[in-house]
Amino acid sequence: MFLYNLTLQRPSAIYFAVHGSFSAPRAIELVLGRQTSLELMRPDDQGHLKSLCFQEIYGIIRSLKAFRLTGAKRDYLLVGSDSGKITVLVFNPSTYCFERVHIETFGKSGCRRIVPGEYLATDPKGRACMIGAIEKQKFVYVFNRDASENLTISSPLEAHKSSFICYDIIGLDVGFENPIFAALERAYDPPQSPKSLVFYELDLGLNHVVRKLSTPVEDDAYKILPVPGSRDGPGGVIVCSMQHIRYKSLQSNLPDHICPIPLRKDISQVRGNFIVSCALHRQKGLFFYLLCTELGDVFKLEMECTNNQTTEEETCVLKEMRIRYLDSLPCPANDMCILRNGFLFVASEYGNHGFYQFRSLGREQDFCCVAVVESKDTKEPVYFSIHENLENLLLIEEIESLSPLNCWQIGDFYREGSPQLIIGSGRRHRSAWKTLRLGYRWTEMAVSDLPGYPVGVFTVREQQQDTWDSYIIVSFVNASLILSVGETVEEVSDSGFSTNVSTIFVQLFSNNSIVQVHSQGIRHIRPDIQTVHEWKPPQDLQIQAADGNASQLVVVLSSKQLLYFELDETGMLTEIQEVELTKEESSAYLPCVSIAPLVSGQSKASFVAVSDGVSYYARLYSLKRESCLKPISLQALDTVASSLLLIWLNASTFSKSQLVLLIGSHSGIYIRALVDPITGALSEQQSRLVGTKPVVLQRIEIQGKPVALIVSSRSYFMYLDNQLLLQTLPISYERMFDHVVGFCSEQCPDGVIACCGSSLCILSFEEDRDLFQSSHLFYSDTQNGLYTPRRLIDMEDASSSSLTNDTTNHFKCLLTLEADQRIQVASLLSQDGKAPWTTSEEEQRRGAGYPIGSAGSWSCAMEEMNIGENSLKCALHNTESKEYISSICCIRFSNDADSSLYLCVGVVINYALQVTNPWESSPAKDNMPSDSIIFPRSEVRVYRWLNTSDSKKWEYLHTTVVQEAANPSMMEWSNYYGASHLSFHVASRYRNEIITAMASFQGRLLVAVGTSLRMYDLGKKQLLKKTQHPRATPYKITSIETCYDRIFLSDVQESVFLYRYSAADNLFLCIADDYLPKWCTSMCLLDYDTVAVGDKFGNISILRLPPEAGTLIEQDPTGGLWSKEAPHHFQLEACFYVGSVISCVSKVEWTTGDVPLLFYATLDGAIGVMIPLRSTLDMELFPSLELQMREYRPPLCGRHHLAYRSYFFPVRHVIDGDLCEEFYRLDLEQQEKIVKELDRSIIDVHRKLEDYRERIRYPYLPV
Repeated sequence: MFLYNLTLQRPSAIYFAVHGSFSAPRAIELVLGRQTSLELMRPDDQGHLKSLCFQEIYGIIRSLKAFRLTGAKRDYLLVGSDSGKITVLVFNPSTYCFERVHIETFGKSGCRRIVPGEYLATDPKGRACMIGAIEKQKFVYVFNRDASENLTISSPLEAHKSSFICYDIIGLDVGFENPIFAALERAYDPPQSPKSLVFYELDLGLNHVVRKLSTPVEDDAYKILPVPGSRDGPGGVIVCSMQHIRYKSLQSNLPDHICPIPLRKDISQVRGNFIVSCALHRQKGLFFYLLCTELGDVFKLEMECTNNQTTEEETCVLKEMRIRYLDSLPCPANDMCILRNGFLFVASEYGNHGFYQFRSLGREQDFCCVAVVESKDTKEPVYFSIHENLENLLLIEEIESLSPLNCWQIGDFYREGSPQLIIGSGRRHRSAWKTLRLGYRWTEMAVSDLPGYPVGVFTVREQQQDTWDSYIIVSFVNASLILSVGETVEEVSDSGFSTNVSTIFVQLFSNNSIVQVHSQGIRHIRPDIQTVHEWKPPQDLQIQAADGNASQLVVVLSSKQLLYFELDETGMLTEIQEVELTKEESSAYLPCVSIAPLVSGQSKASFVAVSDGVSYYARLYSLKRESCLKPISLQALDTVASSLLLIWLNASTFSKSQLVLLIGSHSGIYIRALVDPITGALSEQQSRLVGTKPVVLQRIEIQGKPVALIVSSRSYFMYLDNQLLLQTLPISYERMFDHVVGFCSEQCPDGVIACCGSSLCILSFEEDRDLFQSSHLFYSDTQNGLYTPRRLIDMEDASSSSLTNDTTNHFKCLLTLEADQRIQVASLLSQDGKAPWTTSEEEQRRGAGYPIGSAGSWSCAMEEMNIGENSLKCALHNTESKEYISSICCIRFSNDADSSLYLCVGVVINYALQVTNPWESSPAKDNMPSDSIIFPRSEVRVYRWLNTSDSKKWEYLHTTVVQEAANPSMMEWSNYYGASHLSFHVASRYRNEIITAMASFQGRLLVAVGTSLRMYDLGKKQLLKKTQHPRATPYKITSIETCYDRIFLSDVQESVFLYRYSAADNLFLCIADDYLPKWCTSMCLLDYDTVAVGDKFGNISILRLPPEAGTLIEQDPTGGLWSKEAPHHFQLEACFYVGSVISCVSKVEWTTGDVPLLFYATLDGAIGVMIPLRSTLDMELFPSLELQMREYRPPLCGRHHLAYRSYFFPVRHVIDGDLCEEFYRLDLEQQEKIVKELDRSIIDVHRKLEDYRERIRYPYLPV
């Protein structure tokens, strides 16, 4: 088994954000650090973020900083990763990618406790940096420049300290004195050592680092911030603690200033508030910090300074420090950046990321808290009220995020002919259920009815220098409708166009004249509109097809003659040449023609493509003077061509372009071929079935990038992306396009006008950040409660086989929404189930979050939704604060005579993720409060689906207690750790009380309770337990998959176990297990012997039962019942590391008639697919190509690609398609070297890469 891995959706979680000028001096840009990739973004004039570069580093980013050398105009990027190396990157504007400037090795690879990379700090003047580990090790590097003004980096200077834990590192602003770094440290030997703020000084003269000063701080201090110094501020450090922030000056004679961190009035926070992220804005004479708390509240930290004149120099001393409440964000921020142009970027912890504009920097009526000196310190908390809406910030744009992606279902739920993804993502009030469709993002701007059914639509500008289109021409059978585009779109009659003819083609020439081609002739409208020249075809002949560019025009007559016109020096159209295409009789199909567009530096195109509408050929003719209208290339077709298109495809960030010929046929097949720009030879022909209607091709522009629009029963965009990959994405629009043309206006700069039946639709298309287009089904806070998506199941799965993934006939999904614990919702509801607060307060709580309740409180609900109708109704709603829905399952019991559909709900009562509160003070060890621990009780509630003419609803049947709560007084306690911890025995017992998974098996219900597996059948008053295995897995069962008589169980720590149910003995017999431990988070059954597993460390493994094991199982009916271990072990067929926690794995038949594909999703929002290789030749090509790409495209931060993909287990039988596709970014010389080693041609490699990429874009197999 060989698989080809491709990333379909980039990770959407952002952990780091730095700003600077990376591509050009004074540019305002952002670098976003995701877990394994970097992205450079720049806001445009309207404040919308545009992606300039996305680069995979094939490593884990642990820290990210930007710095600038003194006197330089551009910033460098400093990356601390898991490669054991510090990397300095610079952005190359010519290639639009980051390149390595320096890379220095300092330790082992991997995210280790004692290997630096977790913390990174730079000197504000760009002279040095410090990179530190969690424990012991810290290195300092000195930056400098050589004679050629290139950056140089010194050897590392050690600043280690044994037996010390580091919490944070920053670089202080000391002007041009010796650089000073501050670290928040604590010694763990002896254990009771206090936390200390330690200052390290780099002596540039002696080239060594000294531990200059150590001062004690609060035990709950966790973060430090640098204060601008020199002439801009007082310098020093801000220490963030749970209750307050403290300013400490570098001058020992100055007192500390302490300011409490305000708390929300409606939330009880005993331990205080965490500052999770901060952003510094600094300009001449002004600086301030923005602080974001764990609840999303944003505070502005202001510091007022006075100048202190001494005998030597003038210094700045802190006079007053205050915290001002600014606004409340929807969720906490991983990082924040304040840009020079007044924007704020917020990388959200969950939910969409925000790009805000400052309305103000704080108002007089906003809450403000003033700091006091240390001698007047008070520990009384300070409370404030949050804003109902954003008052000081204005949301400009949201970057969509699927993080965390919790669950999904894949299938053709909407009957569109291709599968969709229904996903549940986000947390709490920022969660949502979404539908993902593979396709380009669009927005419907307007829809208008037309007086008839049009036969064509065209747009044209009035002058070449115009930015927006001026006219829309809608062509009917015997008339044309002329619409003028301005502030409004209205019909005009004085445009110079003829309205009583059917328009075939419209073009604006380079001299600002417009040509209108119709069946009776050519109408040439001069710039003054008053002068019009007409050209008539010979008698009894009509024009059937036409195309042109800014200086050329070609038409095809009904006599199958091709006529070529040029714009002469006087601005008149002159016929240059004509040629007869064929002598055969006319057919029912019209001819088609396409002329190549003009590119920069070109006055005339060299080629024209023509199909006569009779033969099964498309010909390429030359337009050069010496060989005008001479055929030079020929392409055979399966049927008559319906449309032709010559287009120059190039990425907006690259000058590289290629001329492509697209041919659409009446059978729904389109052919793509590359055209040699010199000789006109055709190469790299590829064909695809794109629909059931004749294919229509159109050339448009989006984001300044040429795009080919392919229209059939489904429509597609084809373009070159910034990675030089040829992308073909479907357009998921509910209407079917008949005719389409590009459109550009002030309200819709990147759009198209489509004729759909008798309607005229205007669509706007957005930047292609992702391959999937998302739409909301409903938000999780549609009820009064507050829910996080946990489970998503198909109601009809109970009647379908576990081996088949036929999702074409499913319409109803059962959605369960489960809130995080400590959400105070149910206790706030009134008796009628409604919230006691007003509508404005409800909007405020949904925007900034609901109150937090006590530990162990839950708000859970199950909702039923008809996907086809997008309707939602609440089937069951749990308002009990102590009940947690852990699992659900739809089943049809075999002993039910009516074969009704049943819903089994696993409920855990008195369940808390955190058994005790570690922030509370612990009592004496000899007085253990064992009675304070309440153990959970698990039960299964059964509901029956009533589908009658009177009602369709879930009817409650009965409840079965599957695990009684344990008596805590009988538990064994460990006196060593104190009351804040349970002993291992008690913790294990607590864990084994919980229902973790349920599944349908042979008409019975399988229930996993901790480590035990039980089977129940339907009874009249409760479920009847038939059999059980008390210890099916060692730790905890996380999921169950069934296939005939086999049961696959995944364990939270020990991989997968295979059981067989023996009906004769009524026992579960263990058949096989895995000899390698895996912390399983998701599992998918591939066939009778094979299962795919995703674990919490980011590995996808495919396990298969050995072939000989099946025979032995049949021969040994006991299945190894009397052996102490499993008689067989799974074989590892494939293994691959993707870089994040695997949350979902599914087998999907994506393309009709093709083999199923393995889709997976990660917690940070990434979606990928593993495609089985088709042939032995592919199995030989791709491993060799991957090996060559590792040499020519080494990872950016120094982590070896093979070591990265083999992070925990050696990579096996999986090809990294993302690395192979970087073959496009290599120059021609490097590509030729690689293909020489592969004994292939460049065309063959391109074709193979595109073939596997396009297997997930089309609902049909390749022709």
